[in-house]
Amino acid sequence: MAEATHEESTHETRPDESPLHVVAPAATLRTAVDVLGALVDECRVQFDEEGLHVAAMDPATVASVSLDLDTAAFDTFDVEERTLGVPLERLDDVLSMASGDDPVSLALDPETRRLDVAVAGLDYSMALVDPDAIRSPPDLDELDFEYEASVVLEAEALSRSIRAADMVSNHATVGVEEEGEAFVVTAEGDTDDVRHRLSGEDLVDIDACEAESLYSVDYLRALDRPIPGGSEVSLELGTEIPLSLSFEVADGAGHVEYALSPRIARR
Repeated sequence: MAEATHEESTHETRPDESPLHVVAPAATLRTAVDVLGALVDECRVQFDEEGLHVAAMDPATVASVSLDLDTAAFDTFDVEERTLGVPLERLDDVLSMASGDDPVSLALDPETRRLDVAVAGLDYSMALVDPDAIRSPPDLDELDFEYEASVVLEAEALSRSIRAADMVSNHATVGVEEEGEAFVVTAEGDTDDVRHRLSGEDLVDIDACEAESLYSVDYLRALDRPIPGGSEVSLELGTEIPLSLSFEVADGAGHVEYALSPRIARR
């Protein structure tokens, strides 16, 4: 893979000649990179008239992510439909140079096929990855499961449940109790056990039905980490099927959905 090159403002990007030129707040792009980087190092990013779209699956095929950013998430959105292979770690390095909501310009150089990133006085020419060399995204139709229960809760409440499970074990049972209409996370360790139960006013909403599955705590932590503080998180759950975890980003102009497969099949 070719190395990216960078230089301090020695050339100007040419958005008027580029088949792709978008501008977005640094915070929006950082959130998108964090969401995707939780599972993959590189991904196919599709641009079309409706916005930006990514579907990816982690190398172990345990979890997948779907990210959509509408055109409203961008200050400028001038694109011809295309798919780019983006190295997330290098893009994250460039975005780290920005402060707050600094505008970040992304323009595809039609001659070099590099992505020109301009932020905070820095021009960075990034080598892209051949999209065909990146793992194929999951078929979203195959991830359309019949869920038995759903829960909406604050991001901080979900984080507490995951941290509690992480104190005693590397796997946790996540589920819903129909009686009492509660969301429950339990974990059993070698010496200690923990149970975190949320119901009533502790939840934003719940459609209760008996459901539970066992998941890797490491994966739960990875998916929880990029969720913006103050967000409402929607969970769809069943028995021995992947967990669906979704939330909004970019002030509602973006949507993220993770799917996490059960860690161990119960008998």
